[in-house]
Amino acid sequence: MFTVEELGFQLILNGWVLVDTFFLVGAMLTSYSLFHRMTKNDGQINVLQQILNRFFRFWPSVAMTLALIFLVPSLASGPLWKEYFEVQLDKCYNNWWTTLTFINNWYDESQMCLLHTWYLSADIQLFMFSLIFVIILYKNPNLGIKLIILVATANSLAIAVRTYIMVQNPTVLYNTPDERDVYNQASTLYVNTYIHLGPYFVGLILGYYVFKYKTIKINPFLNLFIWMSALFGCLTIMLSTYTLNRGQIWDPIAGALYAGLHRTGWSLCVAWIIFGCTTGNGGPINTFLSWSLFGPLGKLSFMIYLMHFLVIWVRYAYNRQPLPFSHYTMFCEFLVNVMISIGVSIATHLAFEAPMMSLYNIYLSNVFKFANIRIRQTSEKTEKSPKHVVNEIVVTSKL
Repeated sequence: MFTVEELGFQLILNGWVLVDTFFLVGAMLTSYSLFHRMTKNDGQINVLQQILNRFFRFWPSVAMTLALIFLVPSLASGPLWKEYFEVQLDKCYNNWWTTLTFINNWYDESQMCLLHTWYLSADIQLFMFSLIFVIILYKNPNLGIKLIILVATANSLAIAVRTYIMVQNPTVLYNTPDERDVYNQASTLYVNTYIHLGPYFVGLILGYYVFKYKTIKINPFLNLFIWMSALFGCLTIMLSTYTLNRGQIWDPIAGALYAGLHRTGWSLCVAWIIFGCTTGNGGPINTFLSWSLFGPLGKLSFMIYLMHFLVIWVRYAYNRQPLPFSHYTMFCEFLVNVMISIGVSIATHLAFEAPMMSLYNIYLSNVFKFANIRIRQTSEKTEKSPKHVVNEIVVTSKL
């Protein structure tokens, strides 16, 4: 049996859904942090400030990565340089501005500069779209939850209907003879912003429940049942494309339902894992995920994400001989790419990302937080003494 036809290899071939974990986590942190801000500021937030904060958190590091891709050809070369690296470089020569303005996921893969940064574009677009839902969720939780569920359901239905009418695959099929077909599928089934709206909205509701129920105790038997159901759901979603990747044609209705529901279903299962761990119902899984080693890696994760594609492109463009395809070879390649990416990310984090974030926190953050300071002062001034108002303002400006 070929390696790609093994059941366990579906965890690789159907790994496309894993990216929705990041949309889920990003949305959860967004709603959770905004609820804290609105609680401290009498239900008020500066929407422009939030967007600018998001933009300037990403932009400097993305710009640095873009500069590196232009610099790399002066430092390295290889037999496959034209096929693996120059094709990526040419896209950035023509469309660098779409990456810096976070709209590159609106373009076809053949025009997408820094291919992996489509996620940042989609994340920022979903963030801006979701702010109104977060405000409604804070002001009126019942209405907010119903509205979020309604929009997410309509979005899933639209994806299912489009898949059925256009006779599309329910997900990206990597096990195809033509590599270009994979990229074409990804351009229509993977990088579009609305494709990931369901997982993002699940994250918004998750952030609300984590904020609302920080220490909730669940019956041990019920807790175990939910955990087993969540883990089983994740595994089922990952492995269910086994026959599809082996060439079997699914029933159109089954394919449409999978396309519309599997990302949101995955996010619901992962949402329980996060909720269970943050509320003290995670047991040994929470112990593992709370391992102190993940702290430093967490600080490097953004730069690892930005650097790892450059590492892969350079390594394969530089490669002098073919690689035999096997579990062992691919695992070794994985380890090498991870270690090099971590090493490069440490250097870029210390040389660029950390200093830029410090400068932002010292200067720009105070500029973008003026409205919150004024709101705080206005709401507190009639109830507290002027001295106490000044102390409150200082604390707010450091958020």
